[in-house]
Amino acid sequence: MCSFSACETALKPDTPGNAALLMVKAISDGDYARLKEYFCEGREGKVSEGTFQDSRKLITTGASYANYELVTFENGEMLLIMLTPYQINGKYEIQMSLLFRKK
Repeated sequence: MCSFSACETALKPDTPGNAALLMVKAISDGDYARLKEYFCEGREGKVSEGTFQDSRKLITTGASYANYELVTFENGEMLLIMLTPYQINGKYEIQMSLLFRKK
């Protein structure tokens, strides 16, 4: 669980996990302008204000975060890999993977 307080160093979107935390905090705080700051250039408008307001209804006091990598092969098949949220002994480890077949 992450706590946000004035005495802590400001959280920056410098890791995928931090970017996700900051996005959820902006939604929770009702700060649409701040949320748009976290999107890459040219993608700021991908979340409409209506979708933003709908997202606010999803937020609860508790949440869990997971790291995934989606690998898409030339044939359209995809492999979704769940990784450990932090490095263990200097490396990220695979927790599970799922293969999605093209229909």
